[in-house]
Amino acid sequence: MKKGIISIAIAIGMLITSVVTVFAVTYTVGTTETWNYSTYEHGSYVPQIGWAQPTFYNTDGDAQNYAKTYCEFTLDNNNVSNILQYNAGTHSADSKNLFLTLDISSVRKSSTDKMDAYAISTSLPNPKSDLENDDLLGNRNEESEVVALGTVEATTYNMSVMWYDYREGETNDNGQWEVQFNMSGQYIGKGNLWIKTNGDYNNVWTSDVVQATMVYGKNGGSQ
Repeated sequence: MKKGIISIAIAIGMLITSVVTVFAVTYTVGTTETWNYSTYEHGSYVPQIGWAQPTFYNTDGDAQNYAKTYCEFTLDNNNVSNILQYNAGTHSADSKNLFLTLDISSVRKSSTDKMDAYAISTSLPNPKSDLENDDLLGNRNEESEVVALGTVEATTYNMSVMWYDYREGETNDNGQWEVQFNMSGQYIGKGNLWIKTNGDYNNVWTSDVVQATMVYGKNGGSQ
């Protein structure tokens, strides 16, 4: 009986081994994009220094290509002071309870999204992460977002996003990722009219410029 059990186990092991396929993955580290501001004209909550960089993973056609976008930035004492005032609803610019938010979005050239965000990691305190599909006709997440609900400090933080890469080499398969800071809260509205909710965190204040732009070409698995 034991011999029969062992024989079956060996047969199952051989079967499992025969169907396991190891995919070869090669990766390309993209161009580092930095920003360095001397003032706070783009928002008192916007870090003056930071950088972003993409990495592209090519499975040589055997499996789904994918990519990673990484952003690192440093909050200084002025950033922290203003952000904490926004958190408490005591900032001179706004009495709403707002929290530091970082968006990394894929801006496509084609009619369909070629990048689809599927995972977020960050060192921001008590983060609320969100993946969003703003295209009513699509089903891919072109936007990734992290809201820092915890107490920020004057230190360096990061955000990393994983993306499925659906580029096929077509003329308009190229595009770019854009990194931008915001202050968001549980409000809906626009302009001077905002209503408090218990739902999603929406951007109330947005930096007037994009902090970093990471361009990608038309071929999947490469920059």
